[in-house]
Amino acid sequence: MHSSVSNVIFVFNNGTGTPFNLTASNSSGTWNISQFNFSRLVEGLQGVGVSANDSNTNINYTQFINFTVDRTA
Repeated sequence: MHSSVSNVIFVFNNGTGTPFNLTASNSSGTWNISQFNFSRLVEGLQGVGVSANDSNTNINYTQFINFTVDRTA
């Protein structure tokens, strides 16, 4: 990721549950979400959008990912 990125935000739609956002932290050039509690996600189809802001507050919506949570498998 470009060095001028100042923050990265993950926006979870959480299926039919309550949507929530998580802000990633930057540790030596690697962006990550530490200690994410997967139990916050309801079972079923999920979606997460990832956006990055640079130091000039330009926003880039780079990805939207769909995935399924299945706790019965």
